[in-house]
Amino acid sequence: MHYAAENGSLNVILTLISRGAGTDSLDQFHRTPLMIAIENNKSAVARSLIELGADIEVKDIYGKTSLMYACKIASTEIVELLIKCKADISVVNEIGDSAITMAKKSANQDIIMMLI
Repeated sequence: MHYAAENGSLNVILTLISRGAGTDSLDQFHRTPLMIAIENNKSAVARSLIELGADIEVKDIYGKTSLMYACKIASTEIVELLIKCKADISVVNEIGDSAITMAKKSANQDIIMMLI
């Protein structure tokens, strides 16, 4: 599932899910397929995983959420979708960074405005 998310293979993901795979399986860093899709800017896959019920609040081993991944890569589309899905913008990772901190680092003013 993670490999398919990384490569944007939505058909593979849909097939795996139809055969019983969960949307929230974890890799060695506790990243979900949703996080992998976001990290690799595969917005169609990310959107589909969210629509299929992926948990948007899962944290990886560093405490980062899907919203933080989207802020880090400055994906306005995914940040907007996650906010509409009620993503928790107040979560901080293990070094104290929040989604807004990551948005500020990416210097995307649109995302910063969505978060404040």
